Amino acid sequence: MIISTTSATDQHHNLYVLSTGTPINLLCPYTTPIEEYRAAFADRIQPFLFYYTFDEGGIKRRIFSRGEFWDLACLGAAYLAGRELSKGDRIIHGFSDNSPYDLIFRLSAALTGCVPVTINWQADDNERLLYKATITHAKLFLYDRGFSERVKEIKTNLSGMKFFHVEAIDEYEPDASWKPSSLSYDDEKMIIFTAGTTGLPKGVSLSHRSYLANRLTFEEYFGLPDAASLDLLLVNPLHHTNSSALSDWGMRRKGAIIHLIQRYSTPYWQILTEIAGRKQGSLIAAVVPRHIDFLQNLIETSQIPVSQSELTAALSQTDILIGSAPVGPTTVKRILNFSRRHPHVRYG
Repeated sequence: MIISTTSATDQHHNLYVLSTGTPINLLCPYTTPIEEYRAAFADRIQPFLFYYTFDEGGIKRRIFSRGEFWDLACLGAAYLAGRELSKGDRIIHGFSDNSPYDLIFRLSAALTGCVPVTINWQADDNERLLYKATITHAKLFLYDRGFSERVKEIKTNLSGMKFFHVEAIDEYEPDASWKPSSLSYDDEKMIIFTAGTTGLPKGVSLSHRSYLANRLTFEEYFGLPDAASLDLLLVNPLHHTNSSALSDWGMRRKGAIIHLIQRYSTPYWQILTEIAGRKQGSLIAAVVPRHIDFLQNLIETSQIPVSQSELTAALSQTDILIGSAPVGPTTVKRILNFSRRHPHVRYG
């Protein structure tokens, strides 16, 4: 499936299937994004998010069922509504690494019509934080424990900005009168910034319809029926386009399980091997070329946390989705050597 856009003056149904001319909204049984998310989270018992952190050489896991994740997102939505944030209001996501609270508040934003704004925790200095907050006219700055010191440094320069420590949502007492927003697929969903390697980062406004097109494209490309099981392994930072696209796909798809890594470290390959060994359907792992370079070095220095035969067996059952940086022939050859199958190259 190939998706395209019409001219900028066309404000409705502006994404089409090129081969047929069919508006993509006709390929979706839901009339609003909130209906789509609600349907995906209807099975409350089903596991949804596995969050992995590394501490003193060990792997720690926190597991959220779909019901637990949905309830936390609703708490977040109630908090946003209680702070008088509503449809169209932009929210800075200031996280120090990949966090389940980043994803929770992305769903909270969808339920209220608010718009997350990404912060690149790998590259954004305080000047860029202020620039992004100012240019987007953001009204709230979400941050985690690891971002607290950064917030203290810039807070006085953002008069009128509201701030919220995301871990506090676990104890929040919501207003019972909160109701989900009236939302359409044409509404703004997220603002993602470029890395800014050639100057100031450039913000791109993406609609809910764009993310619907993303889901439909992935499912067509990978040939996934509605009932097929799907595991998504995410290690790239959530401020990246690819992690944003895949995590949202997982939130929109019934039966999908997201495996979120706090940040890359050697045990990543052990986690991938374990997931591949117990998966029921497809496993898609999004990486960048440097992850393959790291793996090559681990193998050459005998530091890989699993046997090479176990890793090869796992990778042979994994769809490797690689991009965000140029993918050269050396990288492809290494993946073929590790997995005995070609990767899927995706830019952006």
